[in-house]
Parts: sequence; structure tokens; C-alpha cells
Amino acid sequence: PPPGEVAPAGRRVRRPAARAELLFVTLVVCVVGGEGALALLSPQARSVPHVYEERAEPSYGLRPGAEDVVDNQETRWRIRIDDQGHRVRLRGARQGAPRRTVLALGDSFAFGYGVDYEQSFLALFEDSLPADFALVNAGVPGYGPREYLSVLRSELARAPPPRRSASPPTLATTSPTSFAGEPFAFEGATWSRKRQGSRAG
Repeated sequence: PPPGEVAPAGRRVRRPAARAELLFVTLVVCVVGGEGALALLSPQARSVPHVYEERAEPSYGLRPGAEDVVDNQETRWRIRIDDQGHRVRLRGARQGAPRRTVLALGDSFAFGYGVDYEQSFLALFEDSLPADFALVNAGVPGYGPREYLSVLRSELARAPPPRRSASPPTLATTSPTSFAGEPFAFEGATWSRKRQGSRAG
């Protein structure tokens, strides 16, 4: 307005609002541009392994035959998945012909997330087992009880039938009353009506 005149109230209000909008847009452009430049100049290391695949149930799992190396500048670890979708050792299975199998269900702790498989607690546990035992690691990061049940069902469905002995050994334990009147087997041992509720010898 000419000197000595007062600008209308509406114009005085619009000018600060326009300046605030311009400042906001400038700030957004600077932040987005800065993050883009940082991502190009110093990209973040990948921390999620590329060993997963989509499934019907559970909704995802480990991709059979997958291998990957994860290096996030803090840790470097390698992953190998066998043709059954289980994480396995990098140097091959233990020596010996296993006669018994231990199935391990779990999440990232069982999977051994962040370390080579030989450093995981399940690998150390398997090393402590007799030579005729084998361990199947069915752990998958992010899994919970619902997925455990689904994995257990699928593993049991494809497991070979247990070998039956003509004269199964006797197990020294008390027969559970929930199986009253019916013989049953556990780890190769059988209980009968006579042993019901008593200490087997």
C-alpha cells in the first residue's frame, strides 16, 4: 500500500501463512533430499537374509536349497538351507549313521539368527548327542506356537514310520493313568494293563 496507508487485514494474514507454507515445503524437500543423498553415499547394510519363500500354511518358510551371506558391517554370518527347508551345517552333517532323530521347533533362537550354524545352541546341543542321533532344525525366525503345530504336523507326515521291535524293552517308569486299560508305546517301550499305575521293572 502507499506510504501512510494500512494494508487490509486479510492481506496481513495471508502473507505470514504463505511464508509458513513455503518454509514447510522447503524443509520437507531438504529432509527428503538429504535422506536420499545419504542412502546413495552411505547405504545401509542388509540385515535380512534372502532365504524365505511364501507358503500356504504357514504363510512363509525357508526356501529349500537357499544359501546366503549376511554382512551388516557388525556381524558376518552364512546360511545354508537343505532340500527339506531346514537350516543345516556349512561343513556337512555329522559323521555316522543316525538311528534316532531329534526334531527342534522354534523361532530365531532355534534358527541361530546372527551366527553361523556351527555357533548356534542347537548345533552345540547336537554335538553333545551320541553319534547315532541326528538333529533336524525346523526353527524359522518369527514363528510362534501356531506355526510350530503346523510344522510338527508336516514333519510327522513325511517322517518314515518307526521301526518296531519283536520284543520291545521295558522302561522303568510309572504308567500314566490317562492311558488306563490301553497298552501304548513310547521310545520303543511298551506298557500293558499289568503295569498300569505300577513301577515297571
